[in-house]
Amino acid sequence: MAYIPYPTDGPLSEADHILRICGWSSDAARAHVSLYRAVMFAPSPLTRLEREAMAVAVSAANSCHY
Repeated sequence: MAYIPYPTDGPLSEADHILRICGWSSDAARAHVSLYRAVMFAPSPLTRLEREAMAVAVSAANSCHY
């Protein structure tokens, strides 16, 4: 995985790392939020609870705080 520095001060300094990385580019931030909304809220055979559970499992497997 590539290392991407993220802001350590300013309005995003306390945000999750993925949001801080996207903070360098408003286009990237919009794309990230768009992807999140599609994955979590678009019509799907999966329930919201199932989607959240998978997100937690993936985050744990990647040693990410969720």
